[in-house]
Parts: sequence; structure tokens; C-alpha cells
Amino acid sequence: MKTIKRRLLSLVLAMAMVLTLAPGALATGGNTLTLNPPSNLKVGSVTSGSITVSGLPSGVTAADCTWNSATPSVVTVDKGTVTVVGAGESKVTASYADTTTTPGSTVNYSGECTVSVAAADTTPSVTKVELSPKTLTFNAGVTAGQMLTATVTGTNVDNVNPTWDVQPSGVVTLSAASGKSITVTPISNTTANAKTATITVTAGTQTDTCSVTVQPTSTTPTITLTPAANSVAANKTLGLTVATTNAPVGATVVMEVTPGTGAGTVSGSGSSYTFTPSKEGTVTITAKLMAAGAAAGTTPLATSEVKTITVTAAEKGATLTTNYSQISVGGVATLTVKPTGYVAGTDYDYVSWTVSQSGAVVSMSSTTNSLTNTATGLAAGTVSITASLMKNGVGTPVVTTNSVSITVKNNAVTISTVQNGSAISRYDLAGYGSYVTLYANIANANTS
Repeated sequence: MKTIKRRLLSLVLAMAMVLTLAPGALATGGNTLTLNPPSNLKVGSVTSGSITVSGLPSGVTAADCTWNSATPSVVTVDKGTVTVVGAGESKVTASYADTTTTPGSTVNYSGECTVSVAAADTTPSVTKVELSPKTLTFNAGVTAGQMLTATVTGTNVDNVNPTWDVQPSGVVTLSAASGKSITVTPISNTTANAKTATITVTAGTQTDTCSVTVQPTSTTPTITLTPAANSVAANKTLGLTVATTNAPVGATVVMEVTPGTGAGTVSGSGSSYTFTPSKEGTVTITAKLMAAGAAAGTTPLATSEVKTITVTAAEKGATLTTNYSQISVGGVATLTVKPTGYVAGTDYDYVSWTVSQSGAVVSMSSTTNSLTNTATGLAAGTVSITASLMKNGVGTPVVTTNSVSITVKNNAVTISTVQNGSAISRYDLAGYGSYVTLYANIANANTS
């Protein structure tokens, strides 16, 4: 009997050990899945991968599992496919509930792994650097610099600053030793021949070059003539500008006017001249640079380009001027009308004067007929005066002049210093059109 009991106890213990060693055979949970994540994920380059799963029942794949990423800001997971969101690590779990292998019961499977994502590579990688322009030439006399720009190609190259070098030295200067653009400035070349140099830009392991040529500084005298316009009315004048280079000491400028169908003269000196026409038509003007003391007929050191000027018909108009823009009370200003292209008795019959505040600030000596008039100051203030050329019986002016402003001021004068003793002084009120005589009688040396 005891033997039977011992055998039954041994059987129960054996069955308990079987249940402990193989719990999935009879229980509904505890089956572990093995997850193998991709190992090369990197922001910006390797942005997705697949997790392999082992330990699933036959016929079941990773796509049948339920997935979860503990840190979705690093990766997201869908059906075993990992998508990179950012750098870092995230724990990823997969689970599967098997309800078909053992009818009437559920067998659970689960597993987890850590997915790592490397940060984006920020190391610059230059594949090309290219200069623009590839050649620079500085002609004689040019001193202004020119821009040279380097374009860097590759990955993460936004902050790459190329470096610059020029060989040989003494031909040009560079505005900076690094940067994506620099200014190249020529050094004066006083030799007889052109000078050359090579500018090299380096970015990473890539280089490019630009060839530079600086022409020799010219010592030959030159002269240029620039008229303000190519035509001028017969009653106007035309400005002319002369510029010279490398002119020897004492050299002079001679202006030549060659009449064509028109005529005129040139006056002036230095760099500023004026052409005054005397006849309608065309003339040619030339500027010549002559050596100091050169006799007539001597070959010029330099001759400008010939300029052709057309003299057109006189422009009609009328201008009003005054000899004083300020007068004192009682002072007198004379106003003069100068018609241009208008003939008295043919184009106009009389002159009409218009004065703002007439009778209050100034009085006019005449209001019609004369081309001159006078304004006498009555009281302090400012007036505007115009004149119009008129035809008898016609209300509209033939032409109206510009406006002239006259200011009338009181006769007050400030005496800043009076010498000891009696004095009689006369002060000229410059610009006021009148004089004031001052008398000072001083009692003694201490009188203020």
C-alpha cells in the first residue's frame, strides 16, 4: 500500500515538473518573441528599416503583430517597418494573440527591442568649388576693384568659408583671406609690360583658379571733350568739359571751332568752357593739348574727338531780373525784362506788371509799356513781381516772365562800438538800396 502511495506521489511531482517546464502547452501566455532591429538608421540618410521577428507560430508574420514605439519622436513602427523621426533611442514592442492553434484558448506572444537612430551627419563634404569670373583684366589707369565669387558645391557646405591666395604678390591685393566673395584691386603697374597673377580658392580638398592681368599705366597724354548736349539754341550757351591725363607741366588747352553752316566762339579755361553760338547751323569743336610755349602750328600732344554741335533757332522767352532782392523802407530796386525772340511792336505792344501786395509793401513807378520798372520800399514785408508781354486788345499774355521776390526791411541799424569823442559815420546798407547817416556825441570816456 505504501509503495502505491509513493508511486502516485512521484507521478504527481513529475506532472508538476512538466507543467513548470512547458507552460505554453497548457497556459494562455508567456511565449517570448525575438526582435532584431535595423542597426544603421540615421537622420537624413537611412530613414527606414525592418524589424525581423522569430518565435511566431507557423504562418504568422511580423505584419500580423501589434506594434508600439515607446518614443514616437524617434521612430514609428507599422507592421514591423521602422520610420525615422529623430535621433535617439526608442523601445519597440510586438505582440500577437494566437486563437487558432488551440481551439478554445488564446496563446499570447510578445517581445521587445531597442531601436537606435544616429544623428544626421553635419560634417561638410565639398565636391566642387568654382570661381566667377575665371579671368580679370585691369586696363591702364583703372584703380577700382572687381568682385570675385566662389560657389561651393557639396553637402553641409553652407558654413564653409573658402580661403584665398594670390601668386605672385605685387600684382593685385585681395580684400580678405577667406569668404565666399572678395574684392580684387590692382596695384599700379609702372612697368612697360602687363603683369599677371593667379588667384587660387580652396574649399575642403577642392580648388579653382582665376587669371588676373594688370595692364601697364599709360604715360601718353590724352584729352577728351564732352559737350553738355549736341545742340544749342542760337540765343543760349552750351557748356563744354575738358579732361586730360598725363599732361606735362605747363601744358595748355586750345579750343578750335570750325564753322560749317553755323558759327560761334568758345571761351573758358582749365576744364570748363562755354560755346556761344552766333549763327544757326552746324559747327565742329575740337580740344587740343599743347606743350608749354608751343608755337602756332606745332603738333598737339593730344587731340580730342571732334564734336559736332547743331545751332538751332533761338528760343523765345522773357526773363525778369532785379538789382536788389532786399531794400530798406524808402530804398529802390530796379527790375528789367529781357525778351528773347519777341520783337516790340510786332510780337508785343506793352508790358504789364503784376505785384503781390502792391501799394502795401512797395510802389511801382510804372505799370505798362516799359521793359524796366522800379519798386520803392513802403513797409516791411516781401512781394513777388512778374511781368507779361501783351498785345493790344488781347487779354492773354504773349509770355510771362519768371517771378522775382523783393524783401523790404525797416531802417533799424545796430551800432556795436562807439569810440570816445564825437564821431560822424555813414553806413551803407549793402543790398538795401539806401544809406543811413549816424551821429554819435559822447560826453566822456565812461559813457556807454
